Amino acid sequence: MILPQLVAGARGGHDASNGVGVDHGALLLVFILQNGQRVEVHLFGAHWTAPLGVALLMAAALGVLLVVVPGAGRIIQLKRAARGLHRDREQLAGRLDEIAGAAAPGDDQAPPAQPDAGNDVPEGHGRATAAPQSDADPAAEPRRARASDGH
Repeated sequence: MILPQLVAGARGGHDASNGVGVDHGALLLVFILQNGQRVEVHLFGAHWTAPLGVALLMAAALGVLLVVVPGAGRIIQLKRAARGLHRDREQLAGRLDEIAGAAAPGDDQAPPAQPDAGNDVPEGHGRATAAPQSDADPAAEPRRARASDGH
């Protein structure tokens, strides 16, 4: 009977990580056993004695927790913000599609109005316009009279 060959890397990585875990566990055990001197530990008002290796490992574990817990909280916060932004982007894209679909000329809609070719500058933007003359201005009357006399 011929056994099928395993795909390269399918179980190799899993076996390797188990080996690394066992190696680290053995090293920690050796560390604890070689550092068996008793030390006094003071933490937030509590006092006790523990082997030096255990005290150092506890300090390392507390240090990891002080970094991991706030870091995990920040990661969760950023993921929620990204999820909200993604949801907003999807809603805006849907609205944009609705607006573009409503503005697209169909069979029953007239095409959009084209600007007048001779009037390419919008009113009030660079083109001089004549000011309306007021009949209430007494100084304007003599000017009109002079202009009509040809002077």
